[in-house]
Amino acid sequence: MPAALTLSSLAMYAVVALLPLLLDRGFPTTQAAWALGLGGAGQTSAASSPKPPGLR
Repeated sequence: MPAALTLSSLAMYAVVALLPLLLDRGFPTTQAAWALGLGGAGQTSAASSPKPPGLR
């Protein structure tokens, strides 16, 4: 459980820090928003996917 919480915290920090990073690198706001949206969609699909009985 602590490892899952640690990974969750790191993922949340990466998402929060991603927008300023992309904007500083010269990406337009729309592309940065798409990158965040795709990352969120990936996290949602991973969280809602069926897991083997041993991992529940």
